[in-house]
Amino acid sequence: MKNWIVLPVAIVLSVVASLLTTGGTRTPEAAPASTATAANQLPSERLLRTLEALEKRCAELEAHAASAGASQVDDGRRTAVDAVDAAVARWMEANGAPTGAARPAGDSKAAAPQGPYASYADADIETIMDFLLRSGSRLDSQQFWQMLSEEGRTQEVVAEYERLAAEDPSNPDLQVALGGAYLQQLFGERNTPVAGTLAMKADGAFSRALELNPDHWEARFTKAIALSNWPAFLGKSGEAIQNFEQLVEQQKAMPARDEFAQTYLYLGNMYQQTGDMKQALATWRAGLELFPGNETLLEQLRTNE
Repeated sequence: MKNWIVLPVAIVLSVVASLLTTGGTRTPEAAPASTATAANQLPSERLLRTLEALEKRCAELEAHAASAGASQVDDGRRTAVDAVDAAVARWMEANGAPTGAARPAGDSKAAAPQGPYASYADADIETIMDFLLRSGSRLDSQQFWQMLSEEGRTQEVVAEYERLAAEDPSNPDLQVALGGAYLQQLFGERNTPVAGTLAMKADGAFSRALELNPDHWEARFTKAIALSNWPAFLGKSGEAIQNFEQLVEQQKAMPARDEFAQTYLYLGNMYQQTGDMKQALATWRAGLELFPGNETLLEQLRTNE
């Protein structure tokens, strides 16, 4: 069972749903009398059974995570959001508007939204984007996205991120921000067909950022976390491990940052998931040597040694 952030199985469900939509309209050929009963089922019937099995497995995994006290689920999501926030901050600075920049006195947009952000429910898109791009608080940003979801405005905001990214296609930080916006929309969609599309769009945005700057830490880190949570049968685990391994090497040439410990944590988790406990333990130990105060790495070693 993974003990880092768990994206829903929406990608699988969307594939099944699309096949069900197309498969249900076909007339199956007559099966030989000797064929097993399962083979005589209509494609739609087989797909429905597959869907039921996936939903059951998803429920089991969620129940297991809850009973195990999956605190790292939130930790991983917060770390990924931190990475996106850092990229957004750099984009703001590059465009002459540092994060938290003050506005003239009397400006109606000067104050950050408070409480449940009710006053922003009917705000124009410029005001909403102003807050999202300037927000220096991860908690505020997350709460704000929740408000947008409740008000049904997430898609509108994502479209604005798409517009900004299209206007500045050579800016990798803005591509990371766009990828983060897709993930926020995905969290709201959960197990719907559109969630799989959003996951692929997010991955594409992170990939474009890396094409522009192969050493962009936030882009590679967030991409790796997202890939690590795709369903195993889609074969993304190897790509996730490759990106985490590249981050480990990249970090060696960079000034130390606390969030670098997360790379060792998630890479070790990936090795553990693939059954390579020797490599997992070695990775967690290597991270702990560089970040001796990291409680999560310590816990992984205490639990698995």
